[in-house]
Amino acid sequence: ADKGFDGFVLELDEKKEKVDSIIISEDKASAKPRNLITSKVWPELKQIIDGERDDEILAELVALLKGVEGVNKEGAIGRVVWEEARRFRVCIATGENIRDTVSGSFEKLMNGFSGTVSGAMSSRTGGVLAFKNVRDGLDKFALAVIEKVKEIYRV
Repeated sequence: ADKGFDGFVLELDEKKEKVDSIIISEDKASAKPRNLITSKVWPELKQIIDGERDDEILAELVALLKGVEGVNKEGAIGRVVWEEARRFRVCIATGENIRDTVSGSFEKLMNGFSGTVSGAMSSRTGGVLAFKNVRDGLDKFALAVIEKVKEIYRV
């Protein structure tokens, strides 16, 4: 998604009457992910936080809410407009070679996330999907997903 959102998830309360949170996701793939995160992802999230993309968020939210029966749509829109319900998720597909050789983690990739999205840690989630070779790994993953969907829907 060039200027759209890579992912947009509504989490509803147990009774499915109220929006608990909305997760806005940025999903990227790169052999050099740190540069991509600092030059593209953090600025995109900052635009959202600064209100520069509220119209897009509302359009997506309204479209999603149309398909959900029984939800208080005005309340959901109000919560999202006032940022009470916004959460952010950043996921990066990259190579195993990016893993920190000392800690064994990918934690350094998300440096700056808390500075970009402040507040409680629950307002931000980061994830890494690591492959020996990014492109080959994503190709195999996509084929596995296609097969699973065919299996589920008996296509």
